[in-house]
This record gives sequence, structure tokens and C-alpha cells, in this order.
Amino acid sequence: QVQAFGGCTNLEKFIAPKIQTIGAYAISGCSSLEEIELGSIGHPVTSINSNGVPCSQGNLTIKVYIADGETSLSDAPWGAGNATIEYYNATTGNLVN
Repeated sequence: QVQAFGGCTNLEKFIAPKIQTIGAYAISGCSSLEEIELGSIGHPVTSINSNGVPCSQGNLTIKVYIADGETSLSDAPWGAGNATIEYYNATTGNLVN
């Protein structure tokens, strides 16, 4: 398994505006994370592994840009059981839920 940012305990914000997929344990053990932003306008996220974001802190907000017409991605919250998940339309930038 590739743990691209595994164990980055000082990482507070993770922004990946052009990422389309997140693999297993890509962001693991990042105990200081407060915000994760995946995708952006024009760059929707298409898939996140069910263990892609295994972070357990309750103050974590995950913002995900999804394709027009979508309302969520499967298996949310992808290992981050206490996180707040917000979906945004990758065409308009508007909050979906």
C-alpha cells in the first residue's frame, strides 16, 4: 500500500485540486488534519478507496468536488468515521448537500 502522506502529524490542511482518485491509506495517521479538499471546479473526483482517508479526529472537514448530477461518492466517509463530508458540484462550485 502506498501511504503518500501517512504519518504527517503536523499536516493541518490537504488540498489536491486536480486529483481524481484516492487510493487506500493515501492520507493516514494525520492527526492534526482539519480540512481536506479533493478536486476543484473542472476536476471532479471519481473514486475514493474505502480506506483512503483513515483519520479519526472529529474536527475534520472533507470537501469533495463531484461530477454534475452526482450527489455523493460511494463508501463515504472513506475511513474517516468522525469527519464532516461536504460535496460540491465540480461544474458550478455550489454545495450539493
